Amino acid sequence: SLICYVGVLLGMGLDWEDKIVLSAVKRRIRTLK
Repeated sequence: SLICYVGVLLGMGLDWEDKIVLSAVKRRIRTLK
């Protein structure tokens, strides 16, 4: 999931599944902070 996140930062195209995972990762990061 972190790799997908890095891909977004690099501007790489992701599948819709990766986007869902990315959203989940962002939610977890917000919860941890």
